[in-house]
Amino acid sequence: MPSPKAQHTKVFEYIVWDLLEKSTVKDVAYYCRLNWKTIKEIDKRRLKRRLPKFRYKDLRYLALDKIYLGKKMKYKTIVLNLEAKKIIKAYDGTTGEKYLNSWIERANINKIR
Repeated sequence: MPSPKAQHTKVFEYIVWDLLEKSTVKDVAYYCRLNWKTIKEIDKRRLKRRLPKFRYKDLRYLALDKIYLGKKMKYKTIVLNLEAKKIIKAYDGTTGEKYLNSWIERANINKIR
């Protein structure tokens, strides 16, 4: 569903969604003669609609992992749902560890070390 300020129709969004299935955001933006940020916003709405909403009560096993991505990108901290084998959240740097207790409280998980 286009936002109220959008300058395009719902049908156009569906066309862009279909193009995004087969191509990159940059290529679709070039093809449609639009800024890539506009196409990216349409893509975000598509993903938000398509992906299921995360439910904390379904979370039983939580993992935190730090990944080094090289000199330029440094570290990423990833919060994982171990049962579903899915990434829940990704943080820049090693700051994810300070959010661990809030994740445990929200999901009502017993902490195991």
